[in-house]
Amino acid sequence: MIKFILLFFSSFFFLNSFAVSGQLIPNGNYELIWKHTNKKNNKTEILVIDYAEIIDGNVNFISMPCATGLEAYARKNFRYQASKDLSKLVVSGTISVWEDQWFKYEGKYLKQKFKLTFDKKSVSSDDPDFFELKKRAKYVDEFEQISLTIAKTLKGPQDNFKCIFERIDFTSASPETAHEMIDGLGKIKKKKTKVFGKLLLPENIDSKVPVVIMSHPSMGRVPEDWFKWFYDLGVGVFDTQHYLSRGGKDQWFYDLASEEAGTVDVYRALDVIAEDPRVDKNKIFLLGWSYGGLVVTNAHQKFFIERINPKNEFQAFISYYPYCPLVKKNTETSSKPLIILTGEKDRMCPMELCKDYMNIVKNSSPDSELHIFPKSYHRFDFTLLPKHVNIGRAENWSEEYLQEKIQSKRYNIGDPHKEITGPNGWSYFSIMDEEERDEILDPYREDANYIGYNKEADEASREIIKALIASL
Repeated sequence: MIKFILLFFSSFFFLNSFAVSGQLIPNGNYELIWKHTNKKNNKTEILVIDYAEIIDGNVNFISMPCATGLEAYARKNFRYQASKDLSKLVVSGTISVWEDQWFKYEGKYLKQKFKLTFDKKSVSSDDPDFFELKKRAKYVDEFEQISLTIAKTLKGPQDNFKCIFERIDFTSASPETAHEMIDGLGKIKKKKTKVFGKLLLPENIDSKVPVVIMSHPSMGRVPEDWFKWFYDLGVGVFDTQHYLSRGGKDQWFYDLASEEAGTVDVYRALDVIAEDPRVDKNKIFLLGWSYGGLVVTNAHQKFFIERINPKNEFQAFISYYPYCPLVKKNTETSSKPLIILTGEKDRMCPMELCKDYMNIVKNSSPDSELHIFPKSYHRFDFTLLPKHVNIGRAENWSEEYLQEKIQSKRYNIGDPHKEITGPNGWSYFSIMDEEERDEILDPYREDANYIGYNKEADEASREIIKALIASL
């Protein structure tokens, strides 16, 4: 009997040792690097890099950053299946990258089934400290591929942040101009538009949390570092998708969504998010950049509040480098604070207009503030930008031109006009034909027009936002 027991344990040990010796991926910490390759232009782009612990073939994600190319919820839901003897790892699922995940082709969303089987042939480095496997698969057609590199790393993750959103759908409207909203939303042409946003709440919350509703800039997306920044503050994020909801990803003139449409979106989102039992509806504020900054200043104005008629209200409005409107002196706003954050050297959305606008706003909203950051261009908080980069031919407003406009005719919100400096001017310009727009704008377009990151201004502006959140 004793011999049998010894034989049994010897056999078990032998089998177990064999399984370990045949294990493909050594236990440890790994980076999972997803890439997309387009053979037509010979371009390969990193979609995202996740950080995971792999133990006995089990993939345990520790860090999953936000990524426009491939959403975190998709990566998490892929199947990671190790063989019984751990000699293989199969990663499979349905993948959709970049804009393919949002737009329909011939009535269907573009999704590609994939299966990546990692075995000994996949090993590109067998160094115990830098063990690496690579595998690729066709994506859509023979010209595109997706690939996954699993690379052992000795460094730990920078954080444990997982950017896993919940998609929230709601109904909005798509007015083209403020004038179309004069009689409310009932008579506009597109009064029912399906819109969605992405909700990200802090994990392990035991009380209701404040939420920032975001309105993206004209490039169609919020810089990815902002999501983790708010997450670390214990603030939820609702990322409103003005453009993707309407079938596009970016715009200059408003062929997708006017600033008025964006304004309806954020108020409809406010009423939806305020109903979430995890959210403190008395601590919801609005934040937007450039195009989204115009959405914020609109949302602060009584003209839009009264016509959209939301059930809830924003507790604060934060607008990064908006194009401020020259409105009449008696323009009324919410009493809640509007905080405008802009750059001294921004000539596309000049600070002179915001100085004038803030003087009017303070009549209704005395706690509102304008912060002008020295040596700062448009998009001064975009951490991935260089200090300055010329974006080419664009509107560049001189001091002489601005002072002339500040002294000229002003309009009530909702009055149609052809003045770029007038309220909602870019919306009125957008419905003109190209020839008429060019005739008006060409004298003010310059070949040298700059945007750029300014670390001091970025950090200072974020401290202002932190203080505002703490005061809510």
